[in-house]
Amino acid sequence: MFTNGTFDCGEACALPGHVITASETLPVISFALVELRDGTQTYDAVVQRPIEDTRRRPEISHTAAHAATKTHMVLASEYRGPHNENYTHWLLLPPKAPGQLLPVPPGSVRGLWRERALSTEDLGKRITVNGSTITVNGESRKVNWEDRVPADAIVDAYIQHVDSFNEDGFKVVSVTADEDGDENPCEFINPFLDNDEFKAADIAFACVNETAQDSFYTTFHLPLVEEQPYAPPKHQLADAKCVTMGKKEFSHFVFGSVHKMV
Repeated sequence: MFTNGTFDCGEACALPGHVITASETLPVISFALVELRDGTQTYDAVVQRPIEDTRRRPEISHTAAHAATKTHMVLASEYRGPHNENYTHWLLLPPKAPGQLLPVPPGSVRGLWRERALSTEDLGKRITVNGSTITVNGESRKVNWEDRVPADAIVDAYIQHVDSFNEDGFKVVSVTADEDGDENPCEFINPFLDNDEFKAADIAFACVNETAQDSFYTTFHLPLVEEQPYAPPKHQLADAKCVTMGKKEFSHFVFGSVHKMV
């Protein structure tokens, strides 16, 4: 990482009295043992802009290549930046050791995706909540509150917001007693519908991660293909909890079980 500012708080920061600073990261191709004019030796890094970088930044032009070698590799100590930022110093950022990514045998871990009881299509509609039944404009929907406390009884309120996030990170629904949203506002967790219409997918990989408190947690991942305009499809691994399938959102994992798939 190159900068003409300072490194502090885990990032490149502006110098005191400056509002912004220039910074840039480049991949290290190799290392070089360099002999300076005074006869001393030191290490330097050989860097080069990655070709994928040209999707977001200007092209890598032949005019930027070394006149004699025609290469775009340059010693880090001689790199000045694409707009001659004249960086004052740089740090090596060793790649972080990846978590232990482990393949999961098909069928041993599955994720289940279900539809929530309320969606943005219900905004402005009237709602009544009575135990495990939510009624929206006369339509009754059976819900499963699972291990969460059911919402208090709500009678003929108006739906103002759907799937806002509360301080605990849960998706919630906000309702009020009047259409203007001024009277008796309240919110409750948006539950899943209580039916068997869910989608299931086998988990492909598990990754064990370590937190700053020396504790561990496991994430499960699915391979996805993302279509991109004017570019080849992008293949990636995604945290299963962040994946949506149409209107269905991640619900929970099952282990070594067989479920009906829709």
